[in-house]
Amino acid sequence: MEQEQKDVLLYDYLSGELSLKEMEDVEAWIEESEANRTYFAEFRREFLRMRWGMRSGLIKGTAVLMKRRIRMRVLRRLSVWMAAVCVLSLGSFYMLNSLQKEMPLETVSGVWGERQAQLILSSGESVVLNGNDCQLTEANGMTIFIDTNGAVNYAVSGEEQTELLYNTVITPLGGEYSIVLADGTRVWLNAGTEFRYPVSFTENRREVYLSGEAYFEVRQDKNKPFVVWTGEVQIEVLGTAFNVNSYNSDRVEAVLVEGSVNVSNVTDKINLRPGQRGTVLKSEREIRVDEVDVYVYTAWKDGNFVFENQTLENIMEQLSRWYDVDVFYTREAVRQECLSGEMTRYREIRSLLYYFEQISEVRFEIKGRTIVVK
Repeated sequence: MEQEQKDVLLYDYLSGELSLKEMEDVEAWIEESEANRTYFAEFRREFLRMRWGMRSGLIKGTAVLMKRRIRMRVLRRLSVWMAAVCVLSLGSFYMLNSLQKEMPLETVSGVWGERQAQLILSSGESVVLNGNDCQLTEANGMTIFIDTNGAVNYAVSGEEQTELLYNTVITPLGGEYSIVLADGTRVWLNAGTEFRYPVSFTENRREVYLSGEAYFEVRQDKNKPFVVWTGEVQIEVLGTAFNVNSYNSDRVEAVLVEGSVNVSNVTDKINLRPGQRGTVLKSEREIRVDEVDVYVYTAWKDGNFVFENQTLENIMEQLSRWYDVDVFYTREAVRQECLSGEMTRYREIRSLLYYFEQISEVRFEIKGRTIVVK
C-alpha cells in the first residue's frame, strides 16, 4: 500500500466513511506488524488533535503534519470542515470500536442522561418524574399531564383561576427535564436545577423563579410580560427564546437566541439583542454585554456538550453536574488549560476524558466517583 493511499484510507477509516470490507482491510493492515500499529496510533493521535484543537488554535503544527500525509482530496475536505464548527462525533461506531480497547480509564457507574426530576405540588406532595405517563390534579382544579416522553403539561380549566398556586420541579445531578407551562411556554431544565412557577398565571405578569440553568421558549402575550427571577436578577420578555445560567453563586448569564429581553439587577438594566450575552456579576454594579455564539450556550438542551476555548476547570464543573462526580486537581495550573470541542452528552465520561488526553498534556484517573486531574 502506497503512503498516499494508506493515509487516505486511515483518514476515511477514522471518519467512519469506509465500507465494511474496506474497514476490514485497514484493520488487517494495522494488525500486520508492530510498525503498522505504531504508525496508526500516531496518525490517529494527530487526527484527534486536529479535530479537537482547530477551533481554538490549541494545536500548533498539526495541520502541517497532516497536510504532508494526506492528498489534496482529503485536504479539501479538511479545509471545508475546519472552516465550520469543530465537531467530534462520538456516535461513530467504527471509530469508537477501534479505540475501545485502548481506553484505560474506568467508567463511572450511576444514572445520568435520563429525563428525571421531582415535582413538588402546592400541597407539598412530591411526585417522581421518570418518564411514566400519569395525570394529577392541583388544588385549584388544574390538570397536570405527564406524558410518555416525560414532559409536564398544564391544562387550564374552563373556570377562571384567581388563586396563585406554585409547583416546583427539581432535576438531580445527571438529570434533565422539560415542562410546558399553562400559558404554552416551554422550559428545558438542565441537571441540578430548581424551577418554581405558578400552575396558572393570574397576575398581570408571568413570574417564575430559577436556580440552575434553563432554556426558555416563551409564548408571547403582550398583556403579560414573562419574568425570570434568579436571586436579585430578573430577565423580562414578551415572547422569545433565551438561556439563563445561574449555577455560579457570583454570576448570572442570559444568552438571547431570538426576540428581545431586558436584564436587570438592583442598579442596572440592559436590553439584549439576538446573539448577545448579558452577564451580571454580584461584585459589579454594571451588567456586561458581549457577542457570543449562542449554540455554545444552548446545545445542552439538544443533548450536546460544546466547549469553545473554555478552561478545564469550567469544563469539569459541567461534567461534575452531569455525571454526578467529584473532581480533584493535583496541580492548580491545570485548571486554566483551555480546550474546545463538541460531543454528545450521552456517552460515558471515560470517552470524553480519553479525547482530552489526546489533545493536551492533561491526564485523568477515575477513582470511584472522583476524577483526579493531573
